[in-house]
Amino acid sequence: MFYVNGSPSITLNPFNAMKLLSALRHIFQGKYVEALKHYLEALHIGEKTDDISGQYNVIRSMANMSETYYLIGNHSQALHYAEQALEVYENQKGEPIKYILPQIYYIIGAVRLD
Repeated sequence: MFYVNGSPSITLNPFNAMKLLSALRHIFQGKYVEALKHYLEALHIGEKTDDISGQYNVIRSMANMSETYYLIGNHSQALHYAEQALEVYENQKGEPIKYILPQIYYIIGAVRLD
C-alpha cells in the first residue's frame, strides 16, 4: 500500500511489484538490458489495469525506463520515456502522485544538458 497525502491509495499488483524489484536487482548488477525487459513487462501490466494503481505503474515504469536508458547513454530513448511519463502524469485521474515528478524532470533536464 502506498500513501498519497497521508492516505492509503495505491495497491501494487503483485506481478508488477515483482517485475519492478527484478528490474532493480538487474540495475544493481549493471545488467541494464535485462532491467529494461522487466520495466517493459511492468509497463504492460500497468496498461492493463484501469485504475490509479495502473496509472502509477505506467508512470513509474516509464520513468524507470527513462533513467535506465540515460544510464546506458541512449539519450533519445531516455527523453522519449520521460516525456511519455510526464504526459501520462499530466492526464492521470484522481489524486496526482507528485513524488514521481522529480525523477521525470531530472532525466529531461539531464538529457537536455548533455
